[in-house]
Amino acid sequence: MTGVRKEGPILLRSQGMKLTISAGLLLTVLACYTRVYAAYDIFLIPQDKFYAKVERVALAPVVLQTEIAVPESILVHLDSLIMEKLNVAGFDVVPSVVYDEIWTRLNEETGGFFDPYTGERDEALFNKAVERLKQELTEGFSPDALIYPEVWPVEAGVTYGTAHWDGVSRSASRLAEVLALSLVVIVEDMDGTELYVNGGGLGVTEAWSRTLGIVTLPPLAAFQVEEWMTEAVDVALRPLVSNRPEREPADNRGEPIPRR
Repeated sequence: MTGVRKEGPILLRSQGMKLTISAGLLLTVLACYTRVYAAYDIFLIPQDKFYAKVERVALAPVVLQTEIAVPESILVHLDSLIMEKLNVAGFDVVPSVVYDEIWTRLNEETGGFFDPYTGERDEALFNKAVERLKQELTEGFSPDALIYPEVWPVEAGVTYGTAHWDGVSRSASRLAEVLALSLVVIVEDMDGTELYVNGGGLGVTEAWSRTLGIVTLPPLAAFQVEEWMTEAVDVALRPLVSNRPEREPADNRGEPIPRR
């Protein structure tokens, strides 16, 4: 599965990087991560306007903004948890398989978006494909917004042996600084304006201890506990689904939406 967002959400502008050099570097980079995003606004427009505007959503595949290699099966499972949560809340959801099929075809038709010699992306070609993707989604399913689920590295504060970040807590005994992963959900309207951004913590990936130095956990540790993935989805989507007014989902736009 492949997503097409060009940059991180507004609360996590730092690019993910692998931290394995030194404790000093780890602390320096962690200090540059996300200490300031705790006060961000989850809804970027008034909630009443959001719910009046957004009824049918197109879900994009889960995207990794980290170098950790995660099996497709885990990403698909996260996708299914997100899909279920949105459906239960009454949103009319175009599943990510639709998005993925369109984007894969556009990628194949253009021969890819990266220069084989420089490795740089052709921005004009890429942006044109994004517009075609949105056009096809609009013509076939008329979504009001796109939902981008992304896994991002974030800093987790440690207090009395417990790491806290993005609505979750994890044991962090003997650790002083922690790098973790969060599931970040971004909702954009079809013009690309961000309407909602929120994160739910997954698990710890790297840490620094005064006695142990840098501690690197198994790459997939953050995804190996089912309760953690469920909690991450719940936290990331809770404001979106819990505040939604009750109403019947629209069923008169485009073809019936295929379900997984």
